[in-house]
Amino acid sequence: IAPEELDRLFNERRSFTKKGTQNEKGTGLGLVLVKRFVETNNGKISVESTVGQGTRFTVTLPAGKFAEV
Repeated sequence: IAPEELDRLFNERRSFTKKGTQNEKGTGLGLVLVKRFVETNNGKISVESTVGQGTRFTVTLPAGKFAEV
């Protein structure tokens, strides 16, 4: 994922979607929902990406009881 696209990944007002590895379509909502769930549970999500090599998402959640959704 190009550096200029990383900021848009979690932004619900600026939808971001690309074709998948098998040409599948997306809505651009998946990571927005994941971020909301993680933050609701006092966690953090981060992303590192190198164009042409891959992307790593890291989710950290505190130990203990999670918020009821």
